[in-house]
Amino acid sequence: MSTTADLLSLLKNELKAAGVTYAVVAQRLGMAESSVKRMFSKGGDMPVSRIDDICRIINLDFADLARRVADTQPLMLELTLAQEKAVVADRTLLVVAICVISQVPAEEILATR
Repeated sequence: MSTTADLLSLLKNELKAAGVTYAVVAQRLGMAESSVKRMFSKGGDMPVSRIDDICRIINLDFADLARRVADTQPLMLELTLAQEKAVVADRTLLVVAICVISQVPAEEILATR
């Protein structure tokens, strides 16, 4: 599932948890209920500004919603072969990668330029 679809799915769940129906969302946004249903059914075809408007209805910060979606995504544990080759081919990129893996603070990495 795409991240946008995940975002809308979580937003639907948050609306349900808050007891807010599509009819309420439609009324607050000055839209027809059928339009709201259509927005959610398209699975990701909704502008960020509209998602933000809907978040405000349930007093949810868009950044919090996005963070929750990010927290559900699996972390990447390894690079693809193409990514590995790109890192090894660029000495600066390789040094930065080693510093990041070693948890060297960004300020310290930048101070060594």
